[in-house]
Amino acid sequence: MSDSFFYQGFNTAFSSIGFIVGLGFLIVLTIIILRIIKGMMIFVSNNNSPKVSIEAKIIDKRGDVSIYRHSNASGHVGNSSSTTYYISFELITHERIELKVPHDQYGLLIIGDSGTLIYQGTRFLSFERTM
Repeated sequence: MSDSFFYQGFNTAFSSIGFIVGLGFLIVLTIIILRIIKGMMIFVSNNNSPKVSIEAKIIDKRGDVSIYRHSNASGHVGNSSSTTYYISFELITHERIELKVPHDQYGLLIIGDSGTLIYQGTRFLSFERTM
């Protein structure tokens, strides 16, 4: 009698763990799908937005560094990082916007520069300095 009780308890515990693992998998899958949908919505929104060309001044710059830790099967642990660059502009209308910019543009643009900013939605396209 005690043997069947043990096996019944084991099966119940094992099925509970399977349920929890399955639920965790569904949660992670849902998060991934929602992020993909959000990214596609931003992409479509930017594409449907008009290209805006306006006089602007660079008022700030910042970089956002993300560090990733990873390991392989042999136990080697490594680190990698990526940096996302942002520039804040003050438009001639006194509105301020911050746009993500490519690293090659980030290094060329200096706080205080004035010129023509071209952007589409939340997408930076170009900045041409006026001399």
